[in-house]
Amino acid sequence: MAATKKVENLIKQLAQKSWWMTDKDYLRRKIKAIEALGESRDPSAVPHLIKALSDSDLHVRRYVAVALGVLGDKSAAPALIKALSDSDLHVRAHTAESLGKFGDNSAVPHFMEALGAPDSYVHSHAAEVLDKLIDKSHVPLLTKALSDPNWNVREYAAKNLKKLGHEVGN
Repeated sequence: MAATKKVENLIKQLAQKSWWMTDKDYLRRKIKAIEALGESRDPSAVPHLIKALSDSDLHVRRYVAVALGVLGDKSAAPALIKALSDSDLHVRAHTAESLGKFGDNSAVPHFMEALGAPDSYVHSHAAEVLDKLIDKSHVPLLTKALSDPNWNVREYAAKNLKKLGHEVGN
């Protein structure tokens, strides 16, 4: 699908810094372009947003994670799964939310890992998304998680096994 002129212009704004712009101005322009690309619902923006997901600026990565969720294009799932291990906890949390919007069960093992995150912000986002995705096909994964060294992971696994109708010992 060919990009519209508006989307092409936004992609250029994302990629090119004008000589007269300060770094702060360029960052603002990039973020506005990312938001507009997400809202455009134009799938031709996805590859450019995926590329921006590895930007050195954590604010850019945060906005990209949100924009990809707004776009809802499942082709972004592999890049978002990779971003679940970003160094910034907000990027990881926004990434989890975006993946949850896709309803893609292939991300469940990665969310189970995120339950073991040291920060509760990422943990709670992962649990919220998992609650929407977990089904009977994940019983083996949940059963294995009962022996995870992280208390949050074990508690979550037990809760969802019970919800799925499986007995869990103490």
